[in-house]
Amino acid sequence: MPNPGTPIGGFIGLETADKQSYRYHDVPALSAGRACFRHILQRTRPDRVWLPYYVCDAVLQPLRELGIAYSCYRLDEALDILDGDCRPAERDLVLYVNYFGIKSDYVARLAAYYGRQLVVDDTQAFFQRGYPGLWSFNSARKFLGVPDGAYLYSPEQNSLPALNRLEPDYRHLVNRIGGDPDIAYQQFLAYEAGLSSEMLAVSSFSQDLLEHLDYVDIAARRRQNFIHLHQALGVYNQLNPELDPHDVPLYYPLLTEEPLRERLIKRRIFVPQLWPEMLTRTDRGYAWERRLASNLSPLPLDQRYNVDHMNRIITEITELLAP
Repeated sequence: MPNPGTPIGGFIGLETADKQSYRYHDVPALSAGRACFRHILQRTRPDRVWLPYYVCDAVLQPLRELGIAYSCYRLDEALDILDGDCRPAERDLVLYVNYFGIKSDYVARLAAYYGRQLVVDDTQAFFQRGYPGLWSFNSARKFLGVPDGAYLYSPEQNSLPALNRLEPDYRHLVNRIGGDPDIAYQQFLAYEAGLSSEMLAVSSFSQDLLEHLDYVDIAARRRQNFIHLHQALGVYNQLNPELDPHDVPLYYPLLTEEPLRERLIKRRIFVPQLWPEMLTRTDRGYAWERRLASNLSPLPLDQRYNVDHMNRIITEITELLAP
């Protein structure tokens, strides 16, 4: 059992395992998901993009920079597009987020309905390898200890121009594994805030790391941890997250009546807030999305952890929620 004072969660430190070389995604790699999205917008030049209100501001950045109109749709309680809320015209695109990496079957249904109008944001579903005839993109740094990297799936051949490479700052990753975690976290926040939608290729530093990871083991650990958490915490969860056989999750999404994030952080379980900027938007409505932003606890389950770590999370949450 891990020491109760040992922190769980937070961004992943530098991946240093010396595994056999293996490229999981054999497609072009850019610096970040927002750079991939910018490329898609520049290639397709839609009249409007329909996207979920429950999304980070990074997705809005390239739309605003390119002057492309957008409309937001609502989600239902299964995180599906609310029936009748997305009404794209012929030259519009529809962006859908593969939430927590567990909505791939629903993405397949959307692809059958919207066809090539659908763009899939797989930044929470790194292990998805694209969809026939669709644009999609992911994000390595959310799943792995690298400073950058996002793979772009395209319905076109040779769609990327020659790009300069990103020169990343990776001090936060080094400090995460061998220094002060609090300083590392502040460096991480500064690094994330400095990312842009500029179209740059993945850094050589990250590319080398990404070709030397044991992806089979990483996927298995994440799935095992998700299943273990759900078996214990599903009774408290106001969502019903289902893990299909091919899904590899980013987090375990626990939705409760009252927010747990601050209380978990005090117990050294670091849970992010997705996405706090939503709560400052002035749009009317979207009560369900705002509740997700306020009350959802995305529980860490990544490859750093085993069943003992999951049991500690379960114990802490049970103490907080049990009557």
